[in-house]
Amino acid sequence: MGLFGNLRAANKIGTATALVTKLLDVERELGTFRGDTKDTANKLVLAVWAEVPALREAREIPRAATLAAAAMANGVRYFDGPGQNKVLADVLFSSLRTFLGNIYPTLVLDPDSLSRVDNELMTRAYSVFDQ
Repeated sequence: MGLFGNLRAANKIGTATALVTKLLDVERELGTFRGDTKDTANKLVLAVWAEVPALREAREIPRAATLAAAAMANGVRYFDGPGQNKVLADVLFSSLRTFLGNIYPTLVLDPDSLSRVDNELMTRAYSVFDQ
């Protein structure tokens, strides 16, 4: 990927991190989250970026919203595991549910606009509801 592709990727990562940060800020205001919202959001987004081959290999750049949703879902799965932070998993699940409720209508209006990687990320996001 060239310079412009790297800049686009960095922009999407930054925007997705900002989206997750805002949701965690709301949880912090409610008293359900006590951590560093920006650091947590950044780690969640970078973890999903590293995990998805199409992203890691920089073949496709997703929408920031689908990246943010997948990052929160990834966090739910990770923190819901044995010996992990169940409270954080619950906070992320609540934020994800709110976020998907807000972005789903937009995606339904124009489902053909989603790329292959956006569809993969949304599948990851919705998969937490199957557990």
